[in-house]
Amino acid sequence: MKNRMFLGMMLLMLFLAACESKPSSGEANESKHMEVQVMTVPEDIKSGEVSTLQAKVTIGGEEVNDVEKVKFELWKQGSTERQQRESKMQGKGMYSVQHIFEEKGVYNVAVSVTAQGLQKKVQKSVEVGDVNTDE
Repeated sequence: MKNRMFLGMMLLMLFLAACESKPSSGEANESKHMEVQVMTVPEDIKSGEVSTLQAKVTIGGEEVNDVEKVKFELWKQGSTERQQRESKMQGKGMYSVQHIFEEKGVYNVAVSVTAQGLQKKVQKSVEVGDVNTDE
């Protein structure tokens, strides 16, 4: 009887050890941290002129050149009309779109990135032309 009980306990311990939780690839990605930095070229944007909006993507401090998607969304503050643009890879973790802002004012630029199983959305306000913020 003791042998059966001992054997049963050993089988139970073996079964529980086999069911031990191991991190999935999704959990492994949680330890990685994606950073997205939004920049404009030139820094001082003028209405009616071509400007370049850039997003630098890094994961764990390393530049990411194999993203699934980098999408820019642009809209003037106070407006409900939005423009969505797919980016082009420039290399060294940099993705960009060119845009002409037709009017001066404050615009919102949102960048959505999907890479290596991670997703991130960042937003930045940019001023186009001389904008008086005291109004």
